[in-house]
Amino acid sequence: MTVTAPPVRVGGGVRLLLSRASAGPAAVDGSWRPRSRDLAAELVPLLDELQRAGHVVRRVTYDLDAWEPAARRLTEQGVEVRLNGFHLPRPETVRLSAAGSPALLLAVVDPGPPDPVVPVPRNSAAAPAGARP
Repeated sequence: MTVTAPPVRVGGGVRLLLSRASAGPAAVDGSWRPRSRDLAAELVPLLDELQRAGHVVRRVTYDLDAWEPAARRLTEQGVEVRLNGFHLPRPETVRLSAAGSPALLLAVVDPGPPDPVVPVPRNSAAAPAGARP
């Protein structure tokens, strides 16, 4: 029987969930839900949170079709990070690695629409006072 530890939520503004124990080299180490498909913009807060958690990322491998075009390098908090885009067999993942430590494989959850709109039923008690259908 395999017992796994519960996942750990990391960061206030970063939607990231990391597993406490890895199940092997092909296993996903957590999930990340960016707010857009702009990789460079989304990586800045992610890398900051991972650095606070003890992961100094030097390379990010991502799927070219899953993201908007990105520069090949990014410097965050004085650390140069190489961005390597490929056509990956698992396009819904990003791999974050650094010399001397195991790589993190994150499942990327689709960011979805930027401002989700929730329809309110016409006869709902949640309708504002005085609102007319």
